[in-house]
Amino acid sequence: MIRNKLSLLLLWMLALSLTAPSSALAIGVLFDGPSGYGTSASSAEDAFDAGIPMLEASQLLGASNIGVTIPAPSDINAALVSSPSSSNPNTATSTWTVNRDGESAGEDIWLVFTNPTPDPATETDYSAGDVGIDLQETDWGLLVLQASFEGSLRDFYYPAVHVGAGSSVTFLMHHIVNVDLAQFGNDLVLPRYSVAVVVDPGIVVPEPAAAGLVLLGLGAVALRRKRAR
Repeated sequence: MIRNKLSLLLLWMLALSLTAPSSALAIGVLFDGPSGYGTSASSAEDAFDAGIPMLEASQLLGASNIGVTIPAPSDINAALVSSPSSSNPNTATSTWTVNRDGESAGEDIWLVFTNPTPDPATETDYSAGDVGIDLQETDWGLLVLQASFEGSLRDFYYPAVHVGAGSSVTFLMHHIVNVDLAQFGNDLVLPRYSVAVVVDPGIVVPEPAAAGLVLLGLGAVALRRKRAR
């Protein structure tokens, strides 16, 4: 009897561990969307299934138009591999600071990364599909924005980080690079990105899948969030 009760207790604890939300999410998204803008629909769907919030907005704002400036990020560390690939990429972490002036400092904003851009100072130009962001922090989401592409309207999915309000805010940027990192002198060169801003977007938080309960035979139904159109 004691052994049976212990077995039931362990099953119950395992069920809780499989369905309890994680304190920090981590999923990599590459800039493999149309023409290097945003990530692909399949990558976005994986991110939403993993619990990454979906942001909804009607337009992007230019950062400089609302008094947002971003100085050059400072590099913290890099983990390099001998033969980088999509399954075994180079990774690096840098600290970004977002400065704001005027009335915009009181607005709740998200900083949106639209596409990789060349670095004229170092003549570095990474291919868009080889670089991306690991959404390791809970303040990251994916912005869904419709735009015309090749004659039709389609969804674009942009990584975005919650900056919130305040005159100066810092956050960590977790880079993914599927090729060798470029060098300029003795320094490694990380990817550069074009950025935009959205103010107070709508946020949809996906439901976590309950597959663990199904496997334990507890009658739960796994939920799959359908992407909003």
